[in-house]
Amino acid sequence: MQKYFLLTAALFFTTSATAQAILGQNRAGKYCLRSAFNHEQISELVFDKATLVHNVDTLVRVEQNGRAGLVSATGRMIVPLEFDQVIDAVQTGLNAGYVGAKKGTVFSLWNVHSGKKSIEGPFEYARAIWPDLFAARKIGSETLAFYNEKGEKMFELPGLTVWPGFDQSTFSVLSKGSGPGDFYFKNGQPVFNEKFKNGEWTDGTLVVVVERTAKQEVA
Repeated sequence: MQKYFLLTAALFFTTSATAQAILGQNRAGKYCLRSAFNHEQISELVFDKATLVHNVDTLVRVEQNGRAGLVSATGRMIVPLEFDQVIDAVQTGLNAGYVGAKKGTVFSLWNVHSGKKSIEGPFEYARAIWPDLFAARKIGSETLAFYNEKGEKMFELPGLTVWPGFDQSTFSVLSKGSGPGDFYFKNGQPVFNEKFKNGEWTDGTLVVVVERTAKQEVA
């Protein structure tokens, strides 16, 4: 049996109560998952590369033979090893339990709890806003498409990016050069009427600031 050496610098070890694994590396430079408690190897899988996902000690982004995937710290494969890139940037809404995976021009969002794919398409931007609401924008487009938790398309709105709103029934859409965006309900209807624009969520629970506009009348 090959011996593995535990790394303490570039790899991670955490003393938090949720820590489940550390990474080991053999003489050939391959990585494996090992128990943080007894250093036993958790999974038979070995990888060319392995890194934490946003400092979450229960998710590990891995690469093998040029393919990327995502595993849990218990060795469960969450996103299969078949993608060019696994993306854990803010735009994928990791706080809602999702990561992105890219293969060629196809981008998909994956639920890290169930290991299931939520939406997929020729997207350059995709995000889980709430667990039951997703948004994606096709390559070169300035229109956002919105989907429910079943991956069914519901409606479209002009915009480039989208963020959670001031409560779980709203979201905010930002357009090119517009600064603060507009708030919408989950059915795609605007929260404020045309007299208000540029909504800004200030404390996340109580205060929303909008700019009042004077509607010009032409005789």
